[in-house]
Amino acid sequence: MNTIKQYFYPETTVRGFSSVDRTIQFYQRVNALLRKDMVVLDLGAGRGAAAYTERSEYKKALMTPTGKFATVIGVDIKC
Repeated sequence: MNTIKQYFYPETTVRGFSSVDRTIQFYQRVNALLRKDMVVLDLGAGRGAAAYTERSEYKKALMTPTGKFATVIGVDIKC
């Protein structure tokens, strides 16, 4: 059974994401700017759960920061 997403974006059944997925574009740009000697400040860091629940291996690799920079400082509000 196809979902509406699969109907309009059939590539999601193969790659796990759509060609118009803005998350991919965002993380590609971020990764292009990162260097191994950088200290990165992640505002609104959250728990990082999105990368662990992602189906697409490519998208998951873009979202996972391990080894891409020296240090990350995550900042988020506590509710």
